[in-house]
Amino acid sequence: MKEVQPHLPALVEVPDPEVRHDHARPAPVPAAGLPDPLRVLRAAQLDRFGNINTTVIGDYTSPSTRLPGAGGAPEIAASAGHVIVIVRQSARTFVERCDFRTSVGFGDGPGSREEYGLRGAGPDLVITDLGILRPDADTCELVLTSLHPGVTTEQAVAATGWPLRVADDVSVTHEPSELELSTLRALVAA
Repeated sequence: MKEVQPHLPALVEVPDPEVRHDHARPAPVPAAGLPDPLRVLRAAQLDRFGNINTTVIGDYTSPSTRLPGAGGAPEIAASAGHVIVIVRQSARTFVERCDFRTSVGFGDGPGSREEYGLRGAGPDLVITDLGILRPDADTCELVLTSLHPGVTTEQAVAATGWPLRVADDVSVTHEPSELELSTLRALVAA
């Protein structure tokens, strides 16, 4: 497997045209210090157990908004060894219960994934514009564990549509280095 070039962010794999992947299985995502395979998902709605909605807002039969849909996310959420969800945090997005459960995080809590026969481990963390949430090992409920610089716990709680649990020792997310920022800017410009 081709190594990640050190000047690229950890989640970027430089494609090697000589390497063919079995498209029935997702290609590996090598990353320095990160688990393999690591998959990243997005959400229109996310609930306290990391379940994702990308299908409809409102009633399924007559939604107020029809969204793009699954696009393979249910299979990734069901079977991937490690999943990160990236989403903007607001009470509109962080809802008590998803209007439609497109991809299962931890279902209705402990034991749901096993009951559904899902092989994957469920979401490892949720990264938002306000901070980072991780599932509690016992309850599977998302817990705020880190805040981005300048963000308060009160802001994160207000941007959540359920009573957000906050870790006793909330950390401050490390700011990106100049090298990481310049690398990302170069990727965006390319």
